[in-house]
Amino acid sequence: MAFEAESGSKVEAIIQADLHEFLSNVRPLALGTAGLGGVYRNIENNKANDNNEDIAATTVRAALAGGMNLFDSAPWYLRSESVLGDALAHVNAPRSQYYIATKVGRYPTSDPSNNPNGDFDYSPSRIRASVTASLAKLKTDYLDIVYLHDVEFVHHQPDLMHEALLTLREFQKTRQIRLIGICGYPLEVLDQIVEQSGSLIQIVQSHCHLTLQNNLLVEKASKWFEKGIAVSNAAVLSMGLLTSRGPPDWHPASPGLLKACKKLSTLPSLTSLANLDFLEFSIEDIAIRFSLNTQRKHSNWIAVTVIGCIGSKEVSDTLAARENISPLDATMLQDIQACLGEFHNATWDEVTPASVKKNNDHQEFLEIIDAHIHLYPENEQHMLAWYTPDGPLAGRKSLAEYRSATLPNRPGFIFVETDRRNADGQDWDAPLTELEWTRRIATAGNFKIGDVNTVAIEEGLFVENAPLLRGIVLWAPVSLGPLKLVEYLNRAENAVIDYPEVWQIVRGVRFLLQDKYDGTCCDPLFIESLRLLGQRGLTFDVCIDHHRKGNSQLEGVVEMVQRARENVDAENSVVFILDHLCKPDLTRSHNNPVFESWRSNIVKLSEYSRTFVKLSGCLSEMDDKLKKSSPVEIANAIYPWIDVLLKSFGPGRIMFASDWPVCTIDVDDSWQKWRQVVEEILLKAALSLEDRRLIWGATAKVAY
Repeated sequence: MAFEAESGSKVEAIIQADLHEFLSNVRPLALGTAGLGGVYRNIENNKANDNNEDIAATTVRAALAGGMNLFDSAPWYLRSESVLGDALAHVNAPRSQYYIATKVGRYPTSDPSNNPNGDFDYSPSRIRASVTASLAKLKTDYLDIVYLHDVEFVHHQPDLMHEALLTLREFQKTRQIRLIGICGYPLEVLDQIVEQSGSLIQIVQSHCHLTLQNNLLVEKASKWFEKGIAVSNAAVLSMGLLTSRGPPDWHPASPGLLKACKKLSTLPSLTSLANLDFLEFSIEDIAIRFSLNTQRKHSNWIAVTVIGCIGSKEVSDTLAARENISPLDATMLQDIQACLGEFHNATWDEVTPASVKKNNDHQEFLEIIDAHIHLYPENEQHMLAWYTPDGPLAGRKSLAEYRSATLPNRPGFIFVETDRRNADGQDWDAPLTELEWTRRIATAGNFKIGDVNTVAIEEGLFVENAPLLRGIVLWAPVSLGPLKLVEYLNRAENAVIDYPEVWQIVRGVRFLLQDKYDGTCCDPLFIESLRLLGQRGLTFDVCIDHHRKGNSQLEGVVEMVQRARENVDAENSVVFILDHLCKPDLTRSHNNPVFESWRSNIVKLSEYSRTFVKLSGCLSEMDDKLKKSSPVEIANAIYPWIDVLLKSFGPGRIMFASDWPVCTIDVDDSWQKWRQVVEEILLKAALSLEDRRLIWGATAKVAY
């Protein structure tokens, strides 16, 4: 799947100017701060000089004095961001004199023994929270670079990856982030994401690929440079592999590679380097110098190398290695390659299928089920009871258009009837024609994506899209009583008799109440029909309009639910699903009697089991000013209403829904905007991972 950045020449021009400025001014050595964060050892309360200055401040001061002007951090590096922020504040250098890079998506876990790779969360809500936290910890108004951290763990979820990049782009537009990057180990994964991401990525950080053991980065860096992407090199010691003490136990290198690298420090030819006085002689010295010399040779392609240092001596030693431009001994380099043998330029599989599964189980909530959409072909729109040729919803509303609106997501969806003409329930031709329309979606005509077929392309009727249809909610003449209802349901089932897979996903019915007279839903025939639906295992979607019709409709629904449940076993009682929060008035503040009347009746409905509510329709109930506001502003404005649902129904009975295409009226990119609003609401509510999973899709599976 190809990713495409949002259009906007002004935004792109600013980003390119930021990239040019960075490449023109960043020094070739950057300070990595994982060690300062305590990743390798505890350095708290470690004073480094006579001024009682802690070691982090001393390290940062020495780095700045030596010309380093980029500091690399990450939430995954434990206390790194807080320690770096405090150190920079202590040193008090002008913000314009240095760059800060951090990362999002990978975080320390509370259970490292069972989850050594940490927690991976690329969801928009977590990324927004992470960037906000990083700004605070680093004591800055903006971040020069933010990377998606270790993308190899989530690259198999391209929709999620793209969504994460778009979330960072939001901060880029407000100048809180200057450059967006990705970082990770497998070069092919990084390259694949670069190819897919268009202009969304400005910098790539690769680790362990410009070292004595492996210098494969050079070729890829050349390719990325041609695309206008900056390159950062990290982990020149290959995460401890090229050290005299050896790598940590968790290192992912193969036993053969570990053994070959262990031999390096004992090679006889290394003694020929004893005359090097810029560092105390060690394999680390040779590895650092090799990497820095290689970067110098390809400085157009590889802008900076990140090296971790703790204390001013390590900083000065590293700077000295950079300044020593004499070539390494040729015999020694040949001996190193011979010692490595087949393991020269060998890589390791840092991510196993098991670790991917383990670290991405919590991302499943991002599998969205949109519990309320409408579709109709152009040649049947005259059958819609509300249709006018010049109306905002005139024209075809196909699966292809819905898929386009939801990209890069790929949500499953519940098709809900579109209020076709039915002569007060007496004329069934148009509703049954609608069932045939949904049959075409469910069976997809056996077309495959790539087939040249005009109808299939225009309507999105491909076999690959068919599984997205998770359920169908039919129109049915509920008001006519159980006898007529049975007759209609039998006709509907017979209409798709040759397609049993279609009738299997008919989950419920809807009979619009919002335009009916008060008392319709409490008529004895209506109540008997509802009881029949329960016996048949079909749900009933409740669509009323508290905003425009007042409290009487909502009070009637409370009575309807109560009467439909009287003397009925729980397992045979009909499932009620409240559409669109029952359409509350979102044009006013919640501090008024209208809100209170809505709230009190919603709470009463929540007291009945097997009653659910859709988090949808809100864009249609707010004024134009709020519609055009940002997702964060909308979420804050409507949160009092959502809070009522969360406290009464709870996440286990609330489901995400868009009400597409109704949500598109007067709202640009409305599906994505509503999804972002819901993301912000869930973040504001501080819901658990399981609760978010319920709202995004699991509740819909239970209800339907």
